[in-house]
Amino acid sequence: MKSGDLAGIYCFDYKYQGTNYELAYRIEEDEQGEIIFLIMTGTRENFYHQLKTYLKN
Repeated sequence: MKSGDLAGIYCFDYKYQGTNYELAYRIEEDEQGEIIFLIMTGTRENFYHQLKTYLKN
């Protein structure tokens, strides 16, 4: 799990056809107790900057 600006975000690194990718997700529970996954994926380059920008909006 990440900390700081990305507290509560989990990340998974994977490689596909020679390119490194990141997958970021957060697990939340709504009023009915259902689990919701919020997901963003992309190449490693600038991924965390883009993720922070996305989360601010």
